[in-house]
Amino acid sequence: MIASSRSVFGSIAVAAVLICPLAARGETCTLELKRLPPTRSRISSSDYVFRAAYPQRFSMELGERLRGIRPSSAGPEEPKFSAVIKKEPKYLSKQPLRGVARLGSQTFGFALDALPPKPKDKSETKKQGESDASAASDQEARPQGKRAKAPGKGPDSGPEQKTSDSFGFGRLHFDLNHNGDLTDDQPIDAEPSQRYVGLPTDFQFYEFPRVDLTIEIDGAKADYAFFLSVNSQTFPEFSYVTASLTPGVCREGRVTLDGKSHRLVLIDFNSNGRFDDQLKVPEEGAGPGIGPFGDMLLVDPHPGKPDRYYDVAGSACRHHVSRIVNIDGRFYDLKIAPAGDKLSITPSKVALGKVTNPAEQFRAVVYGDQGVLKLVGGKATPVELPAGQWRLLDYTIEEFGAEPAKESKKPESEKAAKRKRSLLDALVEAVMPSRAGVEGESLPRERFSTVSARAGAGSKPVTVVAGRTVVFPFGPPYKPVVTVDDFSGRQAALHLSMIGCAGESCTDMRINGRLPDAADFTITDPKGEVVHQGRFPYG
Repeated sequence: MIASSRSVFGSIAVAAVLICPLAARGETCTLELKRLPPTRSRISSSDYVFRAAYPQRFSMELGERLRGIRPSSAGPEEPKFSAVIKKEPKYLSKQPLRGVARLGSQTFGFALDALPPKPKDKSETKKQGESDASAASDQEARPQGKRAKAPGKGPDSGPEQKTSDSFGFGRLHFDLNHNGDLTDDQPIDAEPSQRYVGLPTDFQFYEFPRVDLTIEIDGAKADYAFFLSVNSQTFPEFSYVTASLTPGVCREGRVTLDGKSHRLVLIDFNSNGRFDDQLKVPEEGAGPGIGPFGDMLLVDPHPGKPDRYYDVAGSACRHHVSRIVNIDGRFYDLKIAPAGDKLSITPSKVALGKVTNPAEQFRAVVYGDQGVLKLVGGKATPVELPAGQWRLLDYTIEEFGAEPAKESKKPESEKAAKRKRSLLDALVEAVMPSRAGVEGESLPRERFSTVSARAGAGSKPVTVVAGRTVVFPFGPPYKPVVTVDDFSGRQAALHLSMIGCAGESCTDMRINGRLPDAADFTITDPKGEVVHQGRFPYG
């Protein structure tokens, strides 16, 4: 199976702030804190690019264990809830979700509880035939933007409240003042417009308004904000709940490089309160994929244009926070304060070599001892890269098609037909043979084709020598590889992957702007008898 990339959407209203001219020497710029709109109802669809982040997640299972869901709410390095919270409120739910979030240098305990019933007028009577489900739905209909009363104050609390058996997590108790006591912080109720209850399998979703607080980062106080969302499902045998915490702020400023002004937006991409985290790639043998996410630097983002939120290689503006950054083909040494309020950028003096790749147009992310860099180039233009050893992390190749060939025009020979085929045509023919060229006709390309791929941990290094040009191999030809996951003696799951010339695995593919067709497969026994036939769906 070919895994498709995912996107996460969000928003922030952004404005220009400070201009810091940069000469050959290093300059330090102030990046101002920008808060996202307090509720989703105020989100502008053109500003999703600024909210994309990898969340802190907190999960809990009820009943029989659900495969694939981790019950712990904190990583192995985090303290337990009981170590940070000493006093808790009286919960409505029998099993509230308790968690510990790390923000900056501190850990904050929190609990998610069910919403209390909405107070009713004594004169109101229950309509004939009204079901218990309707009454439960009425509990969810709370005024928009209204925060919950503190425990013991007002009609939402008091001795009349009883523990509820209902499965709901629409109320947040968060230790905002970091004193270990959840009873002296005002509870926060989920946004009414972002509550969905009673869908198939009793799915529930809650999203809370932005939460503002002060955190500590390496001994210094800093303003911060976060969003919290919760989704849960109830089945006959079990139920589970998962909460996600993402940043409610970013940092923004402007710098001038080589006489050109650039807008910079710094995102706490790993949602931990710091803005200086660098991507950590596992050592060889640590398994596929990448390690803990780092933070993101956006250079000249355009809110109105599409963006690959998690895919730096596929994005025109995104860069991993690193010791060195490539902006407009020039390299700069980068230093960021932990709170993100200061950024220093200096033209780098590293020795440079060049790399080439036969792809028509590509964006690739490579990593080495000097950091994580994005390269933008194509087969006609060698790309500069600091001297040293570099490994491939991921890439996106784009090939823009020409106008479809007219039926009357035929290649003069089979050799001429082969010359007209692009680097991706071989892949198109393997995955979509029914759409490939017929009798030497070139493939119609009304829209461009793209392939994104990621290298496994321990990919082979490429040595770049100052003043020389070397080939950085990745991309076509691709070959299909089928792997088998044996779940039992009678069942097995088959997965189809497209593997590039450097051993990288495709994560996304578009042929003429469309997903490829499903691939057929046939399983036979040693005697040639057909055991099973099927198709590999995309995604």
